[in-house]
Amino acid sequence: MLTLTLESDTPSQPGIPQEKSPLQLALARFSHNRIAIFGLVVLLLLILAAVFAHVIAGYDPIQRNVKDRLQPPSGEYLLG
Repeated sequence: MLTLTLESDTPSQPGIPQEKSPLQLALARFSHNRIAIFGLVVLLLLILAAVFAHVIAGYDPIQRNVKDRLQPPSGEYLLG
């Protein structure tokens, strides 16, 4: 009777460094790039603002107030 044993391609022996996956290499390069990190933070903030826009805005974007349309800037309408 023939018995096959499967061994892993990368044995986990102490003292032998394991090869990093392409994802680990990409994340390592990305984490050292300050501009890329800043861009990711800005992108995440924009996504959060889009998701929680109804909470941030606090008013209905479709409802119009025709009576106060041409008012000058005030406490209620900061830009007029």
